[in-house]
Amino acid sequence: MKTKVILLLLLFFFINNTAYSKKIEIIAKVNNDIITNVDLYKEYQLYEFISKSKLNLDSQAKQRFLNTLINHQIKKSELKKYNVNIKSDIIIKRINLILKSKNSNADELKSLNLYNFFYDRVETEMKWVELIRKMFRNRLNINTKEVENKVSENNDKNFSKQDYNNLIRLEKNKKMAVYNQTFFNEIKLNYLVNVLQK
Repeated sequence: MKTKVILLLLLFFFINNTAYSKKIEIIAKVNNDIITNVDLYKEYQLYEFISKSKLNLDSQAKQRFLNTLINHQIKKSELKKYNVNIKSDIIIKRINLILKSKNSNADELKSLNLYNFFYDRVETEMKWVELIRKMFRNRLNINTKEVENKVSENNDKNFSKQDYNNLIRLEKNKKMAVYNQTFFNEIKLNYLVNVLQK
């Protein structure tokens, strides 16, 4: 209850704050898709909600949020080219896990009119991860001999099968992160990004 009151006070403060204009303005375009000042404000609200911390919405923060929105729009646009589907109930479960880890729930997010915005973000990220996994599946194989050598180098006698599987998963995630960033950087070059105002 206390969190809801604080969030409502923050919302009231920022609605009346000059940093948020009530007029909807296009602040950037990614090809033909637009990003508005409202999107930027929602990104800011979502950040404060998830991080549970206050942030001064200065030009540096605005630029960081705008970059996040641009990258998100590029991913959404790119995903339209592929047939990547994730069931809604799986997305909702992920959202609930994220919110639970932040000691929050969907009702709080809905009260701030951020649920659909957050749903879109989580859905896009989940689809993006699945796309990367499918595209680079053959390259994500881990040389188990290298993993065994790492274990041997540490002379760890208490290394369980679970530890071994966790190490393999960690190595796969490292590779996937590299492929993810490389692929994103390559496709980003295909998008015309036009920032109209800062």
